[in-house]
Amino acid sequence: MPGFEAPVNAFFSLGNRSAAIRVPKYADQPDTARFEFRPPDATGNIYLALAVQLMAGLDGIRQQMDPRALGFGPIDQNIFTWSDEQRKAIKPLPASLREALDALVRDHEFLLQNDVFDAGLIADWIKARYDEYYGVRNRPHPAEIALYYDVRLLCNLLPVVSSNTGVCDNPVNR
Repeated sequence: MPGFEAPVNAFFSLGNRSAAIRVPKYADQPDTARFEFRPPDATGNIYLALAVQLMAGLDGIRQQMDPRALGFGPIDQNIFTWSDEQRKAIKPLPASLREALDALVRDHEFLLQNDVFDAGLIADWIKARYDEYYGVRNRPHPAEIALYYDVRLLCNLLPVVSSNTGVCDNPVNR
């Protein structure tokens, strides 16, 4: 999430906490060197997430994809000081479940390699997640209820005037 040191950008970097892949600067010795792949959701299935990450990495190796040539870094500057024009060059990670699902629908062939996943499993998983997405999207959020449906709030904003007394029939004002 922007502003919370969570990964929101598809790039790699030394120490930049908004990067999807972060190489800690303090881990500068061979025995302490590591990288952190930061996007997975903590509520996700760790077994599926790790398998998908490994499959994506192997796909990149097979296709000889160069993350530098593709514009994925390294970006070792404070991007929050960049102009809007500079920041447009950074590819964002999906910002919602819907965006992530749409990306998976467009690009999942690599998951079918070597029968690690089958097409039916992927289709069923995508359908279940879309059902979850629409189930939440099609219902009002509690904040919407508080903003738009709570009678006390509505009456404070647009008082209901009694035809008998000319006074707002707002229970708060009684």
